[in-house]
Amino acid sequence: MKADYAAALEKFWRIAQLKKELERRPPIRRAAPARAASRHVADNAARTVPAPRYVPAPLTAQAFSVEEAKLRRVEESIRVFVRVADPKVRQIVPMRYFNLMLNPAEVAAYTADHLEQTGPRGDAARLLLRVVAVTARITTEVEELKRSQKSPSVWNLHASSLMVLVNLAQRVVEALERLALAIGQQPETAPTGEPLRSSLEKLRQRAAEAESMLAEA
Repeated sequence: MKADYAAALEKFWRIAQLKKELERRPPIRRAAPARAASRHVADNAARTVPAPRYVPAPLTAQAFSVEEAKLRRVEESIRVFVRVADPKVRQIVPMRYFNLMLNPAEVAAYTADHLEQTGPRGDAARLLLRVVAVTARITTEVEELKRSQKSPSVWNLHASSLMVLVNLAQRVVEALERLALAIGQQPETAPTGEPLRSSLEKLRQRAAEAESMLAEA
């Protein structure tokens, strides 16, 4: 029921966003024959000054809630695949548009039995799951963005999702910095730091790509 509710919430949120886009850019009505000539001149003048394609929407609590639901579903789907797949190939997770490659530390985190534990060890495993999920979501939205070039309204919806994801990526970075400090104070958990930094580098690359695409819009 929670999964169905999250999926329904996501669909309603997208419909609301699409409605706002359509209200902001209503369909062009066919001009009356008597006004066609005068409007033709005005249209030609308007085309010389193209309107901005994307205006970033404010980051709302609802947008973050929708994205959190998506991230939880991504984490769960990756976890199920990694646990049931052949150990020889479970590091290659099939996504919608690409194969998500996991390193050994990420595979270990998704098969760990200490995800519910408190302390640096459990925190590191949970954070690694979040890093992988955000990386996967950004990659998916970047691919969606590339495929919706001819549909401004749909493009804007994916761009808005990317804005939220880039913000969440920054939060992950900050959480990692806090965790690295905690791990550094406990020698028995120190080896966990390097895998986290390696995974975070992939996240940084995806976030930078997303920001570049949005900046060029």
